[in-house]
Amino acid sequence: MPEDKNTPAAEEQADQAAETKTEVPEDQAQQDEEKRFTQAEVDAIVQKRLQRERSKEKDQHADQAEDAETKQTLASLQEDMRAMQVENYALKKGVGENHISYVVKLANTVEADTIQEAVDQVLKDFPHFTEKPPADTGMNAVRASVSKSKPEKAKMTRAEIAAIKDPAARRKAIAENIALYTD
Repeated sequence: MPEDKNTPAAEEQADQAAETKTEVPEDQAQQDEEKRFTQAEVDAIVQKRLQRERSKEKDQHADQAEDAETKQTLASLQEDMRAMQVENYALKKGVGENHISYVVKLANTVEADTIQEAVDQVLKDFPHFTEKPPADTGMNAVRASVSKSKPEKAKMTRAEIAAIKDPAARRKAIAENIALYTD
């Protein structure tokens, strides 16, 4: 059976519903008051967000600058390494030390697949960069024959030479008895 709207239970339910409806707007009014900001607060919030964004941009720019510096350093190191490889290969090919810098510069301008090909091309175009070994003046042969010759037998002992008081005489005795001091 449907209840009549005029019964005490129905009236009580209606009162509760009215109270609930009036309470909701009061809660919403309190929430609205809590959500309202002054202009100064809004400005402060906006400034904080702007500062965060600017700091992010600065960090990104710093990272980009660091990356660029790292790339530049890497490129410089690679150039140095290539120059050392060219120098090493050129020295092996007989290029004189006074011509190395020229060979390195020219090898860097030559279009070649490898460092060896570039140096070979430079040396083909500029053969005077390779030094020929100096002619033997005969001194090496003299040195070799002197070192191989057998010294004479010693006339004195080391103790006798050490007993000589005069330094000049002692040096002369050492020279005459050099076999005692070599070996």
